[in-house]
Amino acid sequence: MSKVLLLRDQDDASYVTIRRCRVRDRIRARMCAFELDHALARGAPPDSSAALLWRAERLLRAQTRRQIGDCIRRIVLTTRDPPKPPGICVPISHRLLLATEPQLSQLASRLLDDQPVAVQGIACSAVLLSDGVGPLYGRGRGAVEELRDAAIRAIEALEPRY
Repeated sequence: MSKVLLLRDQDDASYVTIRRCRVRDRIRARMCAFELDHALARGAPPDSSAALLWRAERLLRAQTRRQIGDCIRRIVLTTRDPPKPPGICVPISHRLLLATEPQLSQLASRLLDDQPVAVQGIACSAVLLSDGVGPLYGRGRGAVEELRDAAIRAIEALEPRY
């Protein structure tokens, strides 16, 4: 059974276009996940394209939400250990994590609870983890404020707007 997508009309957002889902829509949603996550985090409506709709559907899955929340929680738990010398993975500043631990813990808890969430907040959280030049991996004077602000934005974006 094939799925049908309801997409906003590109010319007039008050109209909806109905079309069958294509394999290329699913492939694009997987291949361009990073780009689509950024668009959803900025507030792009998921129903504005088939790829965004598929990516939003994947982010809203309980398993994906749990994976993102668990990853943030594991990062926060590293603050309880003494800093380790840099290894193969991208290092996250121990000082940065200590300074933003309350906000990151709140973000992880919100992702892991059973309350409804908005896709924009999940996308913000995914971008926070996956963007190697983003605030989680920041250095310098403004890094703490940037990461704190990004975590707070993600927490606020998780709240559904009805």
